Amino acid sequence: MSSYQGLTIKYRPKKFEDVVGQGHIIKTLINEIQNDKLANAYLFTGHHGTGKTTTARLLGRYLNCENRTGTEPCNECDSCKEIQFGNSIDVLEIDGASNRGIDEIRELRERVKYAPTKGKYKIYVIDEAHMLTEPAFNALLKTLEEPPSRVLFVLATTSPHKIPVTISSRCQRFNFRKVSTKEIETRIKNIAKTESIEIDDSAITVIAQKVDGAMRDAISLLEQLVSYSGGKITAEHIQQLLGMPNETIILKLTDYIIQKNPNGIIEILHNVLNEGLSPEELIESLVGHLHKLFLIKTKVETTDNPSYIAQVTSFQPTHILRLLEFLFDAQKELKFALSQEIYLEQILIRMAISTQIEIDKLLTMGQTEFSRIDNPVQSFINNPVDKKNPIEEIEVENKKATDSSDELANFQDKATTANSLWKALIEKVPISLSSFLSEGTPLKLEGNKLFVSYTNDFCRTQAESKKTNIEKILSDVGGEPMRISFESTKSEHPIGKRQNTMLEEPIVKSAIKILNAEAIGGR
Repeated sequence: MSSYQGLTIKYRPKKFEDVVGQGHIIKTLINEIQNDKLANAYLFTGHHGTGKTTTARLLGRYLNCENRTGTEPCNECDSCKEIQFGNSIDVLEIDGASNRGIDEIRELRERVKYAPTKGKYKIYVIDEAHMLTEPAFNALLKTLEEPPSRVLFVLATTSPHKIPVTISSRCQRFNFRKVSTKEIETRIKNIAKTESIEIDDSAITVIAQKVDGAMRDAISLLEQLVSYSGGKITAEHIQQLLGMPNETIILKLTDYIIQKNPNGIIEILHNVLNEGLSPEELIESLVGHLHKLFLIKTKVETTDNPSYIAQVTSFQPTHILRLLEFLFDAQKELKFALSQEIYLEQILIRMAISTQIEIDKLLTMGQTEFSRIDNPVQSFINNPVDKKNPIEEIEVENKKATDSSDELANFQDKATTANSLWKALIEKVPISLSSFLSEGTPLKLEGNKLFVSYTNDFCRTQAESKKTNIEKILSDVGGEPMRISFESTKSEHPIGKRQNTMLEEPIVKSAIKILNAEAIGGR
């Protein structure tokens, strides 16, 4: 039989200080032990691979250690070794998924009546506790209410919302955090150095980003890469093993979206999928890239990468958010598509031709400004434009709709004060907030109250959460105390109704037709 020991087992924490990223929990547990204030039951919750069952084992090892000194188990005595190898009769691990019925819990209730055999405590660790049935939880409840002395329960779960309140309220709850990318990178570097594994720093970064805060998954992936690479591990090895597109592909695909280049999008998509990379991985990588661009654009992060800087310059924060909405929808709908390749192809092309031109801005453009706008349909499909001059078409439509244009001008005059006040406000607020305010459209100003309409409920909610600060800045801009009202498009506000009517005006229809645009700022 092989004596090889996997890295996940070999590097499982043997001391409290080895548990990465959960210092707040370890400190609390040690203080409770030293002050003899242990709870009778604990509920460990959090993301998988963050150390819940490992910490439960360490707690049992520490409490029953025969040579305990300081704040760590000795890991040398018979009790520590038995617990480490799962042979202890005083520290029992129960799989909640396979022992979820009332009969198993009744048996457990009978066993807790007996005193510990060797150690000081009898400890029951119930992993995946949320899998227990309702009758099983009810049977466990009585034991948690009146537990025997020297008996301790640890319930571990990734789904705390599935634990009945009657159970969770009788436990001391600890929330295990996702391990940070930096902490995972440091741990992987230390393991690689100890095991003499050659690995690029870029590969370590990809591992840390890919595992989503799960330390166990990071070590497991490292072990898999050792076998796959046969030598020095690089980022390309990870991408090949997991079916991930590399950074060059994602940067190029984003460039094609910016350039509205359908041929490039289709070509790169087909190449990626023909190489065996999954559509899910492509979407996930593109989401991560756009999110990074958003953080750089809003100055949350910085970069020296010229490719990132060039792409950030081409985007507005609201445009990035809109592209992310496309991808989030695709993540939900992709599994239902008859052809994932065709579905993803049309999603990426829709992202490329999406426009940021808002209808209220379009209406204020002069004819000279119209002449400077490239026809997005023309640039997209590379077909010759119609010989008719777009300005001449607009003039014809203007002659047919003189009365409508006059009414529209009157409406715009009434909204001038609200628009100028709104623009001045957006310039004053932080950029992270201005991206949400930019999605709103000022309706009118009544006295000292500004009414703003939103089609995007998420952006409206974000603006509402900062309403006090916004009103303070608005008062400074207006020179007197001002209030603001954020309204949804579902509102029956009369001006909201008028803007719906505006979309039917001939001049508006003509502009939308010429530009092949869509109204995203109108109501």
